[in-house]
Amino acid sequence: MSEPPLDEQASQALSMIRSNHDPALTPNLHTLRWEATHSNYVHLLPIFISGRLRSLHIPKKFGSQIWSANIPPLCPSLEIFSLAGGTRESVDLGFLDQWERLRFAICLTSLTPQALKRISTCPDLQSLALSIYDHEAWAQAIGLDHTSFPKLVATTIGCLSLDPASAWLKRLQLPKLKIIVIITHVAAPGSVACLFNILQRHPLSTISLYTADSEERHQVSISVLRLLFNCPLLTQLSINVCSFAVGDKDLEALSKAFPKLKVLDIMTHSSQEPSMITLNGLVPLLKYCPNLYTLKISINATRIRDNDDRPGNGVRNTYITKLSLHKSPIGNVERAALFLSDILPNVRTIEETSTSESWKKVATLLEVFNLARKQERRWCARRSRSTK
Repeated sequence: MSEPPLDEQASQALSMIRSNHDPALTPNLHTLRWEATHSNYVHLLPIFISGRLRSLHIPKKFGSQIWSANIPPLCPSLEIFSLAGGTRESVDLGFLDQWERLRFAICLTSLTPQALKRISTCPDLQSLALSIYDHEAWAQAIGLDHTSFPKLVATTIGCLSLDPASAWLKRLQLPKLKIIVIITHVAAPGSVACLFNILQRHPLSTISLYTADSEERHQVSISVLRLLFNCPLLTQLSINVCSFAVGDKDLEALSKAFPKLKVLDIMTHSSQEPSMITLNGLVPLLKYCPNLYTLKISINATRIRDNDDRPGNGVRNTYITKLSLHKSPIGNVERAALFLSDILPNVRTIEETSTSESWKKVATLLEVFNLARKQERRWCARRSRSTK
């Protein structure tokens, strides 16, 4: 739906009623999301900005306009600033450093070197989202160094490849960085290794690398993934920009390296070869990562070793309710369901991307097996109490 026309002289006249000393039309407004992009509407924005405003979202095209410098005095306590848009056309944001309490800046667009310099000096900035297209030009123009972004805890970076993100992170010290999210298009194996070598220097709790491209992912060796084993505080590892050549022993090493892990979402197969991880390989993962509640992985369930009725040897995870298995071949459906019912008793849904109906059958059988095991545990508990 297009925006209704607004007379330019009328809009400018309305904007005259708002100054530093005049009250806004919405004096108690804490959050403002301005969607109108027509040039005549821009004059109305100050009317709605109050001294109590904490969160402001504006279209990208307003970011470099001269009038923007008049906004910070109207809302000096702003904590969250968001700029819509994601193009490579740079914006200046000449007013950002006027917000001394700014904690979150979301600018997933290209910024001028001057804009980035202003953001880097915000004393309380904790979270920054931005796009990086030409890091070297930025670095030469503004001289970012280890003193920049002293309180930054989380950052989201949009880039065409991983190299600009690596160069950006290498230049900065970022002593408090805990959360890193990178959205990219290309992830060559060498670039992945370079990035991981930089990330291991930070006490990270979250590492997320995403791409929306449907092209085949490069496969990376376990030696590259081991670079991250120096991040023992990691609680989330989500990577879909590449696949990893990981077997059961490798998965066990990963689980020991990340004992606090809650989310594991990685690709462990290639277009030529299925995953090397078996159902038995999940047992150490659940044992050494007891708080895991999200698991997205590829396995190979075509062969299941002979086990007794308790293949997990007492290892059980009750947090996971949905199991996501990407391109995971399967053999005996009943045995797979029996195995999973022992180690993942609360799984209700299994997602698998192939056209095979086998995993759907496993999910159906899981309901039956899980109910039977639950009844058995109750019976054993009652019997144990009665014998005391």
